[in-house]
Amino acid sequence: MDPEGKSPFDEDVIEPPRIPKKEAPLSEKNFIHEPPGSFVFPLWLWLFLGTALIAIVWGSKEWFSSVMQNVKKNEPFLQVTNREFSQFLWQFPGYLRANAAQKTGYLPAFQPDRVVFESKEGDAYVIAPPEVLFLYHTWNRLLGKIYIPTSISSHDFIEFLKQVPEWQPENWKEASVDYKNWIASKGYEADTDLQNTPSNYLPLEVRRAFQGWKNFFIDGVRINDLKPNVGDVNAFIESHPEYSRNFWRNIDEVASIPVAGLNYLMILLHGMPPKETVIPSDQLSGFLRAALFNSEQQQK
Repeated sequence: MDPEGKSPFDEDVIEPPRIPKKEAPLSEKNFIHEPPGSFVFPLWLWLFLGTALIAIVWGSKEWFSSVMQNVKKNEPFLQVTNREFSQFLWQFPGYLRANAAQKTGYLPAFQPDRVVFESKEGDAYVIAPPEVLFLYHTWNRLLGKIYIPTSISSHDFIEFLKQVPEWQPENWKEASVDYKNWIASKGYEADTDLQNTPSNYLPLEVRRAFQGWKNFFIDGVRINDLKPNVGDVNAFIESHPEYSRNFWRNIDEVASIPVAGLNYLMILLHGMPPKETVIPSDQLSGFLRAALFNSEQQQK
């Protein structure tokens, strides 16, 4: 025993094993979990919660839209207004909301059964899938500034303003004073061809929108029936190289809608066919057909 009274063998003492107490067998109630304070919801409370949930879901559309607008302020890729996007849609009508199988969450500012957007939403940012926005930016970079002047009859222009009211001055915040006064005075009614109108009265944006509307509603059948030959296409591409094969051959489909693809103008790769050779239909794109048609009308 040491001076402190501790045995040198205390650390080596081995205690006998403890025999666990025999527990009662488990019953069904052991598997039922009841949180503290749990109770059964009365029917009226379920009805209240269901009604509130429906109100939140429907009311969240405006909330979601406002959140998306704030997010897009910091993302240049997403900063495309509905008005800007509408110019793209005239050349790519397959992406119109009216042609979309699933309309929920897709171009919500555009009417589901027509080609126009809600007039008050013109300056709001468009809501569309990233791949469609990518195609918009490609179009805007290559073709967005190209305009092939064709005649604008006053009769067609009046109908255009009726069918596409977003270009009425009261629905366009950035409309110039000259355009507003020109529309208010109905100065377009007396002219035979409004294409000769000074640009301060008839802005380029309106001319492009009118041409897209006319191609879609009036000239659609003629554009689809167009059969350009090698000479026509070569002459056009010399003046507008942005339509060349090398820019569009890698863009086959976007959101399951054909754009151009590997067949695009493939006939021009194999030597130089005779000028009279008709371009195969599957080597053309809708936007090229429309541009060729407008070029043909310009020459007339």
